[in-house]
Amino acid sequence: AVLFFGSNINGSTRWLDLGFLSFQPAELAKFGVALYISVLVEEHQKDITNAKVFAKLFVVVCIPTALVAYQNLSSGIIIAAIGMIIMFVGGARWKHFFCIVGPIFALIVLVVVLPMLIDIERLPQALQGFMQEFLYRTERVQAWLDPFAYAQDEGFQTVQSLYAVGSGGLLGRGLGQSIQKLGFIPEAHNDIIFSIICEELGLFGAGIVILLFGIFVWHGIKISLFAPNKFTSLLAVGIVGQIGLQAILNIAVNTNSIPATGITLPFISYGGSSMLFLMISVGILLNISSYTRKTSAS
Repeated sequence: AVLFFGSNINGSTRWLDLGFLSFQPAELAKFGVALYISVLVEEHQKDITNAKVFAKLFVVVCIPTALVAYQNLSSGIIIAAIGMIIMFVGGARWKHFFCIVGPIFALIVLVVVLPMLIDIERLPQALQGFMQEFLYRTERVQAWLDPFAYAQDEGFQTVQSLYAVGSGGLLGRGLGQSIQKLGFIPEAHNDIIFSIICEELGLFGAGIVILLFGIFVWHGIKISLFAPNKFTSLLAVGIVGQIGLQAILNIAVNTNSIPATGITLPFISYGGSSMLFLMISVGILLNISSYTRKTSAS
């Protein structure tokens, strides 16, 4: 639906305009994949080590991943990761992952890196159009490698984010005292919110935020281990995996550890669709935990 009726905001077509609100279907896809792949893995728990079964589950994951990644690569990566995490925990073999995921990852890297090595205008006409689709991602990789060389365009947000992180020091400027959020960092309330936390609360405050995410993931894993059945265990893993991975990627982008991409920081970044499905996911996680405690007590 996004590909045909989506609304273009800030150069990206990722939303559906429902009149009274804008809805981002990628957030629904993350939750839907976690739910559905958990069902399929539970159904195939006896034969998931079979290559045909793995291929079937992999194709199911690839369909929403490809649809989302066309306009939103970062969310597509998270959707794929959710599916892979659930399949791995469910008993899929390592060698099957390497046989399928390895070549796909190599192709993506090649598409992004190739324009950095050669002039794509020398390529055949049909291939040029394909490479042009990924050209802006190549520019992001270049800006990641040397953000200050691209400080006026692709590297602008990264450079301003690094200024915010570096200026926070040990204890920060003080809550609400950020300078970088006053027009210097685009979308400071959204994807780059962690750098503002670093600026206002310093290394100490940023460490507390990271610690809280670590505690959340740890308790989520414990809930999964003591879940009453295979399905709820896998679903808990998928939910925790999504939230933990999003937090890691957001923090990595804010500190320029990976190329810039649009990843929100769970529970902290502004966003209606993201917050809605995060709350639903955590509600389900708490429900699994509550049911486990009740059955354990009885």
